[in-house]
This record gives sequence, structure tokens and C-alpha cells, in this order.
Amino acid sequence: MVSIIIPTLNEALLLPALLDDLSKQQDIDLQIVVADGGSVDGTCEVAREHATVVQNPRAHRAEQLNLGAAQARHEWMLFLHADSRLRDPYLLRNALEFMTPLGPQTAGHFPLRFVGPDSEHRGFRYLSTKSALNRPFTINGDQGFLVHRNVFDAIGGFDSSMPFLEDQRFAQQVWRHGNWVTLPGELCTSTRRFSTEGFGRRYLTMAVVMGVNEAGVDDFFSLVNAYTPEPSELLDLGPIIAAIREITFRHGPDESFRIWSEVGQFIRLNAWQLGLVLDVYFLQDAAAPITGHFDRLAAPILDSSWADALASTLAASFFLVVLPSWWLTHKRAILRRQ
Repeated sequence: MVSIIIPTLNEALLLPALLDDLSKQQDIDLQIVVADGGSVDGTCEVAREHATVVQNPRAHRAEQLNLGAAQARHEWMLFLHADSRLRDPYLLRNALEFMTPLGPQTAGHFPLRFVGPDSEHRGFRYLSTKSALNRPFTINGDQGFLVHRNVFDAIGGFDSSMPFLEDQRFAQQVWRHGNWVTLPGELCTSTRRFSTEGFGRRYLTMAVVMGVNEAGVDDFFSLVNAYTPEPSELLDLGPIIAAIREITFRHGPDESFRIWSEVGQFIRLNAWQLGLVLDVYFLQDAAAPITGHFDRLAAPILDSSWADALASTLAASFFLVVLPSWWLTHKRAILRRQ
């Protein structure tokens, strides 16, 4: 028995497909809760045919998730995005059977398969492989969170202090209170955000957001909105570049040094992704043998202050010099074409 919690905001076009998939799930008792944040496109009317609907027109994603969880009747809760698809009618039954013997302190997430516009972009092959690895900083809300009420209550629900990053912060809290596992099967998710905002721009923005979040630089998010609920155009990197520069020079040298040192450590901890790039694009091996060799051989060597310092220097050079220079050249080229 599982309670499905789906946060929505103007999802009338995509939500019916997910609800139809859920209606076809076999050998499992589901309660479906749609937590809406103020849709004006008929989302709630569509949802009421199949689900319990709770509304808060001013709620952002984390608040919606917590609102939906408060309505859950079952001990296991699965948090899904409205653009998710479940192609296997036994996906949820298999997931619950897999999780039950592991105990309530273990949470699960699905590997991803990207569907929709530009789904053949090779970057999605990389993201799909990464989503199955069950590593810190690789688990996000697109993968679905299957969580026992005990873990959810111990964490205190989703962090609602910001309108985004709730999934990353929740995932990190699960690591502190229990364990994550990769669930059997796969969950399909839409490429729409990457397709609309540009794959490279969205991925770079995600990396920046994760880095500054790990460095504890909350004032970055007061300077720039790095996430919009309904993307409608290519992502503008200008405000993000300006915010990075302001954060660097707003603080004194000691604090700026600390910030970039934390960012460097974050990059060093994720250096294994270089091995994964080789696994995905050169070996085309989902077992990721090069990544495994990196963990055994390179990671212990890089676990040092010099590696963090090198990563910090390279990151600062890229975000303060290389990226702004490229962006300025890019904008000038656009103006010339106009």
C-alpha cells in the first residue's frame, strides 16, 4: 500500500497520462494525492476524477509536497512529478516488494529514462546512467522518492525555506538518517525543461546551484532565481554570472576564500563523473568500470587539500573569467545577427 503525492502547477496537459499510468498499476493499493500550488489551467478538475486534491494557491514545491504528505494514509509514500510516466504496470508492486525487507530507514529512487523533445541528445544518456548509481548529489525529485513515514517524520519533511532545491536537501537528509537504494525498473520523465532552457545551460545552472548550496551561500539565491516553475524560453545565464561575481566580491577575502574552498571540495567529491563520461560515451558500459577504477585508485589520491585547492582555483577561473567572457561574446554575436 502506497500513497502517491504529486505536486502540480498548471499540469493539465501532462497529468492525465500519469494518472492513467497509475490506474493501470497491478497488485498494489494506491492512494493518489495531488497537491496543487495555484493552477489556472484546469489541473485540479482533471485530478479530481482520480485523486484527492489539496490546494494552496501560494504554496511552492516543498510546501505542496508537505501538504500532500499530510493527507497520506499509508506508511509508504511515493513523491512523483506530474511529468513522470510508469510504463511497467508492475513497477510500484515490484518497488514496494524490494523495499519492504530493507526496513523503514531505507528510501528508494528509480533510474530515469528521458522521453520527449530532444530525448536522443547524448546528454540524456549520461543523466540516465548517473540516475541509477545511487551516489550523493545524484538523487533528485525526477527519480521519484519512495519513503517510509518514519524517515519522512525524522527529517521533518521537505525544507520549505526556498522555492526550489527541496529534493536535493531532502535527499541529503535521508543520507544522514538512513540509506538510499536504487529501485528496480525505470521511471520515465520529460525532457521539457532541458529542451526549453537548453541542455547545457540547464545543466550548468544545476551545477552552480548545487555547489553554492553545499557551500552554504544562501544569499546567492536572494540575488537570482535559478529555477522557474514553468520554463518558457532559453535560460539566461547573465543573472547567474552576475550573482557569482557579486557573492565573490561582496564578502571579504577570508569569506570569499572559504566559499570557493567549499565549492572546490564539492567539485573534487564529484570528480568521479569524469570517469562516468568515459564509461557512457567511450565504453558505452552502464556498469561504469572506469568510474569504479576511479573510486579505487584516483579518489584516495585526490582526497587532499591540494586537490581541493586546485579544484577551487579552476572553478573560480571558469566562473569569474571564462564563462563571463564566453557569455559576453555570445550576446554580442546575437546582437550582430539581429
